[in-house]
Amino acid sequence: NAVAFGLASTIALSNRFSIDWDVQMEPGFKSIHQLNDYHHFYSNVDAGYYFGSFQLISGLSWLNIKETNEEGKLVNSSILKFNPGFTIEKGNNFIIVGGIPFCIAGRNHDCSAGFMLALTIMLE
Repeated sequence: NAVAFGLASTIALSNRFSIDWDVQMEPGFKSIHQLNDYHHFYSNVDAGYYFGSFQLISGLSWLNIKETNEEGKLVNSSILKFNPGFTIEKGNNFIIVGGIPFCIAGRNHDCSAGFMLALTIMLE
């Protein structure tokens, strides 16, 4: 069981360029009355520039995980990722988001790379 808390903000520096930032915290719970032995903290910053309906995105994200391993020891791990990508906005209700996030550095955590593609449809 877990509950996540977070904040997000966008700063539009022009009608084509914006910066987004978010921070999230997720404490785990064994039950409603007892904290579990893990805690996640996540922060992300992205900058995007529009070329018509196409937007190039570049960002950095950092994840810190504190959890107890099988031996009962507290392990602190973290990972820093670079997140290049794009969005394509067609109409008011349709957005395609793609990216290739990859690890820059990690501590007690495997570094990896991947591909991300999402379709967002807003219903009215």
